[in-house]
Amino acid sequence: VEHAVSAARSVLRALEGGAGRRHIPRRDALVGSYRKELADRRERGNFYPSGFATVDERLSEGLKPGNTSIITGLSGSGKSTFAARLVINLAKMGRRPLLCAWEMGSESSLDVIVSMLTSIPLDSVIKGTYSDEDHARLNRAADWVSRKILFMENAFFGQASYESNGKGERRARRSNERNLDILEGYVAESGCDVIVSPWIANRSTI
Repeated sequence: VEHAVSAARSVLRALEGGAGRRHIPRRDALVGSYRKELADRRERGNFYPSGFATVDERLSEGLKPGNTSIITGLSGSGKSTFAARLVINLAKMGRRPLLCAWEMGSESSLDVIVSMLTSIPLDSVIKGTYSDEDHARLNRAADWVSRKILFMENAFFGQASYESNGKGERRARRSNERNLDILEGYVAESGCDVIVSPWIANRSTI
């Protein structure tokens, strides 16, 4: 199946390459689509904020659908914490965020988020040293998160195809194509409009 998908993509690329000078748009088509875009911008707006005022004032489009933003930093610099606060901001603004909890896991990510929402220290949340009143607040925060934020566990480890090495032996081969197909499927089914993905290799991608 994987080889068939890869072959289909190759055929599609070949067909696109033979379609003439497709990268030079017709003038009337370009101007027409641009006029429509200008009208749409006035109607729906064209800035998608992150909820961080300092960040938003330095951006032109913000977290616009179809765009990818990458946040980098040294290990321990707060990328995952930033990602948790970002999904809270997005949810409060009516966006539909999907948090890819591939490194920390959903429950650990939820610890961070409910701590932020309630201002109850994360250490207390993790150790369980909170009062009855705080316990009720944490439960209410978790209910809010369940309605506003989706989580995705790591679906890629263990995903492998197998190929022969020519000696009658089979070996596992990791497949980026398969992983991309898995991710696309989850994103499509989730109905989200923003994906926030703190990567395992000390990188956070939005």
